[in-house]
Amino acid sequence: MAVGAVAAAAACTPSTTPSLHAISGVAQGTTYSLQWAGGASEREVAAAAEEELARIDQLLSNYRADSTLEQFNAALSTDPIELPSELVALLELAKRIHGASEGCFDPTVRPLVRAWGFDGDSPAVPTTAAIDAARASVGLDKLEIVDATHARKTVARLEIDMASIGRVTDQQRQTFFDAGRRLHARGAEAVMLGGTDLFLAFAGREPPFPLVDCADMHVDAIFARSSSR
Repeated sequence: MAVGAVAAAAACTPSTTPSLHAISGVAQGTTYSLQWAGGASEREVAAAAEEELARIDQLLSNYRADSTLEQFNAALSTDPIELPSELVALLELAKRIHGASEGCFDPTVRPLVRAWGFDGDSPAVPTTAAIDAARASVGLDKLEIVDATHARKTVARLEIDMASIGRVTDQQRQTFFDAGRRLHARGAEAVMLGGTDLFLAFAGREPPFPLVDCADMHVDAIFARSSSR
């Protein structure tokens, strides 16, 4: 998981420049870092970040057997299983993307990843029989959304790994927008998006402050460099 930071490019005098804070930690098998100018203390931000990341980890992590998603994977049943509405909504979104991409996006390929040994240190070409056995439980079309709080596997050994999908809730988006407004009100000329995920909060939206997506800048620079050769 990559977590970027919202930074401000401000034309302020040294006496009005807010102090820069930073925290970092570990979550979902990787590290994260947050940076912000002024406002809340590091202790407050760290506590809020750790609380939200712990909640998401408990819901979606594939690194812990007690997460809601891993318990769903471990349930070898084709009966409807009760799940948090937030997770069902995410699964519904994944199914829409699966259909729109004609199956190219498929978060159920873990059995194939395991068959090829990509989840360990010694990958190897599996036998045809092993591939066929793995494919029997792969395919998001084998998952049915029953209602807002229930989903059902049509194949009991179906497994979901949501590490490949990004989504921002309205509440999370509002948090980023509020932070940007505060930075702009304090004299920031623009808000810069760092990392690979923050654009999700702003895609298709018009925030009430100037916005610079660093990923777009990198893409433009790479294109310019490659096309000049």
